[in-house]
Amino acid sequence: MFQFLVAGIIACAPGESADGATGADWIAPDNRWISQAPPEELRAEGYEEGDTPPDVRLPDQYGDEVSLWQFYGNLVLIDISPMWCAPCQDLARGVEQLVRDYEGEPMVYINLVAETVEGDTPGQEHAEEWATSFGIESTPVLADLEGFYINFTQSGSYPIVVGISPELRIFEGGFVAVNGEPDIRSFIDQNL
Repeated sequence: MFQFLVAGIIACAPGESADGATGADWIAPDNRWISQAPPEELRAEGYEEGDTPPDVRLPDQYGDEVSLWQFYGNLVLIDISPMWCAPCQDLARGVEQLVRDYEGEPMVYINLVAETVEGDTPGQEHAEEWATSFGIESTPVLADLEGFYINFTQSGSYPIVVGISPELRIFEGGFVAVNGEPDIRSFIDQNL
């Protein structure tokens, strides 16, 4: 199994992390996405299945900071996609419709842009480019500024999807969506 891709924590700047993060320390970012404060007793534990990952703070396609912990109470799927990956691009073409099909469900789908076309670290402008190229408006597209996706590339295949329970526990450390959207829909249906 893969490890989860998070780093950065609480009110830290993107890419920074702090040990001992708790829900009591959490500060909501100002962005357009749903947000629910995590419980005060929530503790960052690590990146293994069953752990609560540290809070992730990364920029989205609109230039706003997004926190992983703001999605407490929702099934969270993180789709790790390098910009050069053809299967990732195919999957991205259907993301907007997929998210709309599950509108009203307690589910958040996050695109994590892992690398640029050249294989470099993406910036916020790459998250914006990915969202614009594939018409993604109703779900966050985040730029992986620090290369955390490397923890999930053991298979060398993409797109990789990580599942987090509504209680912010990693329950699927990463699977390769070989069949693209049908794999994602099956995963959502099994876990909602």
